[in-house]
Amino acid sequence: MISAAEMSGIKLWNYLDKLPLPELNFYDITEYYRKNVYLNDDIFNTEEGETIVLNKIIYDKGDILLNNDRVGILNEDCSPINSEQGSGPNKILDRYDLILECNYHSLQITTIEQSLGDAIQLIRWKNY
Repeated sequence: MISAAEMSGIKLWNYLDKLPLPELNFYDITEYYRKNVYLNDDIFNTEEGETIVLNKIIYDKGDILLNNDRVGILNEDCSPINSEQGSGPNKILDRYDLILECNYHSLQITTIEQSLGDAIQLIRWKNY
């Protein structure tokens, strides 16, 4: 997983062996933040009901997703095939987005829900 992230330009070697992560936090405490999100009507929302919008500042391709001992890297923003975007990017973290994961099989690309379920944690580092 680390090698796949490195190939996509995300430098994660410095963060190896820094688990377990502290409780939910923001950059003022650590070099990264961790946020719980839950699937609700096909879209991932925070506990407060905020939709996770994908952009370069908050959360984007190459960032980490966790569910207990399973991990993935956000690979592609997708939307439902029958939507206005026609499976293209919709800038929202939803059940159709693809992740790169290698949890129980070889390295593969799957949907978030298929690999990690409907309750996940988002991880983003300050600097790559």
